[in-house]
Amino acid sequence: MRRAFFGLSIAILRNLSARAHVPRVTESLHCEVWMFHWLRKKTATQCHVAIDPADISIKIDSGENLLEAVQKRGFFAPYNCRVGACKTCQIVVKEGKPKSLIEREYVFSEEEIRAGAYLACQLKVESDMRIEWRGLTDPNVKQLPSHMATLHSIQQMTPRIFRVALQLETRLQWAPGQFAKLIPAGQAGTPRCYSLVNSGNDTTLMVFDITRYPGGMLSSWLTDPQHIGKQVQVEAPFGQFGELRASESPIEPPPLLCIAGGSGMGAINGILTHRHQSHNKRNPVVLVYGARDRSEIYGLNEVADLAGSAKFPLYSCPVLDREPQESTWEGRRGYIAHHLEKILDESKRHNAAFQQPLDMWRILLCGPSVMVETSLEVLRTFGARPEHISFDKYEKQVA
Repeated sequence: MRRAFFGLSIAILRNLSARAHVPRVTESLHCEVWMFHWLRKKTATQCHVAIDPADISIKIDSGENLLEAVQKRGFFAPYNCRVGACKTCQIVVKEGKPKSLIEREYVFSEEEIRAGAYLACQLKVESDMRIEWRGLTDPNVKQLPSHMATLHSIQQMTPRIFRVALQLETRLQWAPGQFAKLIPAGQAGTPRCYSLVNSGNDTTLMVFDITRYPGGMLSSWLTDPQHIGKQVQVEAPFGQFGELRASESPIEPPPLLCIAGGSGMGAINGILTHRHQSHNKRNPVVLVYGARDRSEIYGLNEVADLAGSAKFPLYSCPVLDREPQESTWEGRRGYIAHHLEKILDESKRHNAAFQQPLDMWRILLCGPSVMVETSLEVLRTFGARPEHISFDKYEKQVA
């Protein structure tokens, strides 16, 4: 039927072009493709989305991302990370059947999922819906208060990664793994999100590990010693990375698998330090660190020193994906996801504390999106439980 319709349409087009004395359409395939896209555009399915408590009703094309759709229509929608890690854009679906782009178990409890919790940035609209979206168009929750800080110090950790400290003018509370939005005071543009390395309990010194990108205006500014003493605008804290919802047995703490990539090592290191200092956690730790090459490895000695002083078992393994083939490096090469199974097997032989089934482990992932996503896929096949996983994905962007 569709073929017959396209054939009739082509005949009409040829007739019209002949009457108008324009070149005749000779490639029927091109005509069919043109007609197909024209018809699809004209007949795109639209879904009716009712949003409470703002009493807003909008039409959204089927397949659109919910957060992007409401923003395109001029509404203010609270969000931060856009990768499904911070829960700022959390909504509750009351009616309808949306499609989540991530496994909701990674970010919500079973009770929240039963209540209809989704993330707008990770939701594809596929049907009419009624949702509850607290904060939509509400200026009172548009952003956290901005704070002024001074660029206090810069320490080069690797050729590309710098530890940057900011001295706040006001005292704040935060946990390592949460993130802040930073931009030099008075500079136009969009603030960039960076993960916090240290913990803050009514204190003023914020520490970040920042990767300097070639041509990246913001990362270059923040890691330039000439700017020490200058002011930076800070919005913080955001996110919940590092919080592990599932209860832990005080008798036999489950192993903790930490997967870090690039400057994500700073956040992982900070979380481990905070867990020990604040909660006296002594979970056995497997630390897998992905870096470009040997010059980019850092933080492993800090974690080893922590394990020695806190007396918890540690097995660490770096994986390099751009180490020159002619180098003398004898460790693992390639991508972390390809090595996870063997690394976990090796850890069990290294120490009996790592011999618990993977569905008992707690898992933290922090680093580039590709690393996090591919590792999650592998861990899922090995039996890791989503509710035991916390992650933070760094979007690939130059800033």
